[in-house]
Amino acid sequence: MSEELEQQVRQRLACSGRTALKRSEFLNEDQLLLSFRQQQLDSEGVFKPELFQLPDISCNWRRFSEPIDVRFRENGRQTDGCAAIFVRDVCLDDFAVAVHDPLCNRQIENYSHCEIRLNPGGLGVDEEPPQKLGKGQRAKRNAWGKNLILNSKILIPADA
Repeated sequence: MSEELEQQVRQRLACSGRTALKRSEFLNEDQLLLSFRQQQLDSEGVFKPELFQLPDISCNWRRFSEPIDVRFRENGRQTDGCAAIFVRDVCLDDFAVAVHDPLCNRQIENYSHCEIRLNPGGLGVDEEPPQKLGKGQRAKRNAWGKNLILNSKILIPADA
């Protein structure tokens, strides 16, 4: 990544005093950006189910991020790809929810950072489920993961 591009990404992702938004701020049409590596695709270029494994899946909220930004994170690689999924697909049947979880006050800040978390049910519109809640029922989890695979879109291919 060039120094100029890195500076642009740092500015875009900087917390700059901004606070986390509530769950009700997510729109069904909002996209979440996930990084992936070539080995997370099968021989036909389709995501393997482990890309969408709970309990918590890190991603960027596209409202505050560009696809290239997923490479600019701890343990990020310049060969990482970027896929997009819609919030409406993440929240299908209330199985999981998107939580805005900015990473601030660290060397690499990321205001756009979100986590996809299992929904334990019974939450108010702005209540956040705890981290590491679990994986949920296998049948529901498998159907949820298949839905995300079918509805995800690769925006930047991963390099080998």
